[in-house]
Amino acid sequence: MAEYIHITSEMLLMLEQEKLPLALKGDYEAVKLLLLVLSFAVEQGIPLPQKLAGFLAGALRDISRGGNPGKAFCIKRKRGGRDTSEAIKRAVDRVFKIKMIRHHNPDMSLEVAIAQVAETEGASEETVKAAWRDYRNSVILNADGRSALTHSGKLK
Repeated sequence: MAEYIHITSEMLLMLEQEKLPLALKGDYEAVKLLLLVLSFAVEQGIPLPQKLAGFLAGALRDISRGGNPGKAFCIKRKRGGRDTSEAIKRAVDRVFKIKMIRHHNPDMSLEVAIAQVAETEGASEETVKAAWRDYRNSVILNADGRSALTHSGKLK
């Protein structure tokens, strides 16, 4: 279902006054609301108030220079917060690939296998290492080396 929000200048001013200060302090819900409304405002050609424009422009500039998108948009995971299910699936899949590579190439080092998976996945080696660190005990490779049981007990 496509969503659409008609944006007004008054709505943007209210967001700038009420939600931007919360977003800048890391309030995740305020950031999500701001990004949603800003996306519709840009799409509809509604001029942004100066502070909202500065928030958006500064974040995009940081990202374009290689900055972390979460940090640029003041998005912080809550203490003890969990990864999204999609991120967990990607991490478990990466661990499965590492284990499969090493199963078929027993002499291959973990570092080389991580580098291969990082390259094929288009992820950084640090991301793949983190997946390995967090989920290596959640993937048990079957004897055939082609399927595995994951932490949820599902056959991969």
